[in-house]
Amino acid sequence: MISSIVSICFHQTGNKFSVDFNGSKGYLTNIEISCEGRQKERNNIIWVEKLLTKARTLPIKIVSVFHSEETGVRLEIADFQKVADSKSIAVKDLKFGDQYKIGKQRKFRTVMKLVTLPLTTGPEEHRGKILIVHVNCSQRVMAPDALVDLKEEV
Repeated sequence: MISSIVSICFHQTGNKFSVDFNGSKGYLTNIEISCEGRQKERNNIIWVEKLLTKARTLPIKIVSVFHSEETGVRLEIADFQKVADSKSIAVKDLKFGDQYKIGKQRKFRTVMKLVTLPLTTGPEEHRGKILIVHVNCSQRVMAPDALVDLKEEV
């Protein structure tokens, strides 16, 4: 990753870049991205202490590196937002082998079997719904029109 930063920045600007890790007493204090030439202010530093969570871990962040001849390197830090890797479909449209999840679940579940439950027999709350059997043999009963997030193939 460090190699990519200095390489891409050099190819786009023609200037040499460096990435420095600074700290003391066993703790990382900051990460500084610099470029030869002029550097205005100190907006080229990532202060690690400001990013730490209460559990003292580093959350995933997006760091954008900007450069201009007048000001040098400028860094912007933004929260990481996962790119959507799924689309919503109705339960009735699922098929064998599909991977889906509901709402904010983290893990996708793989469909092994779908069974439409009868309208006249069985528990009243299950009538007319679809029983989804997963590859790990767990099961879920859902309304046919309920929406799930289908994992899209890349």
